[in-house]
Amino acid sequence: MTPPRLLAFLLSLPLWLAFTLRLVLFFNGDLAYALMNGPDGPALLRLLFVAGLTLLVLLGGYALVYYARGQRAHVAAFTVRGRTHVTLNAVSPAVIGWSVTCASALALHSLVGAATDFAPGFPLALGCWLVTLGAGTLFTWRAEARMRSGGLDLILDGDTRRLSLPPVRDGEGVVERSGRLELDCARIQRITLERRVHRDDEGHTSTRHRPTITYLDERGEPRQETIVDWGLEERASALVLWLQKRLDARS
Repeated sequence: MTPPRLLAFLLSLPLWLAFTLRLVLFFNGDLAYALMNGPDGPALLRLLFVAGLTLLVLLGGYALVYYARGQRAHVAAFTVRGRTHVTLNAVSPAVIGWSVTCASALALHSLVGAATDFAPGFPLALGCWLVTLGAGTLFTWRAEARMRSGGLDLILDGDTRRLSLPPVRDGEGVVERSGRLELDCARIQRITLERRVHRDDEGHTSTRHRPTITYLDERGEPRQETIVDWGLEERASALVLWLQKRLDARS
């Protein structure tokens, strides 16, 4: 059975191509004429650029809507074999696939165009299209497989009262926890929302929101562990409230 997000990606490919061709028909008569009279290598390469640019605009619009909605400020919880899983991955596999498709299209257009003076042969231009579509499909499949494995999920076992936290990276991609952490829910004292301000080389700052667990280790000493590092407060707050309710933990 094809994974649902991979299937959504594959089904959206014809829609993307049809939308691109419609734009070409209305706004680029020369390219439309070349495509209708038997596409050659240069025309296919130009179409690849237009398709990549179209996808870049669509992804930008999606990002604006996504952030305007508070980055889905709800907890994506589901049950697997009696245990509650919460997906902590911030990016959908389909979005990853489309981002790779967009980057591949624009990169191949630039590289192959520069190497051939934007006049490649038909096989080379067709190969660029196949690589672009294949890269997007491959990365979507890999992201879907990783998500379905549960390796990125927070897992709550209600029967054994155990909480399993996945590996975590901070906002700059630095690994803070390389493996899973298993916690006894009885040792959890509180769940809070911590904030960390990052400053880049140019002096720009950004705030990261980090749901954090305080628990007692085997020696009875309090310790803190970051659950996940997210950019938007709404989503992080929703996770904190969800965990507080199910673990009877205070803030």
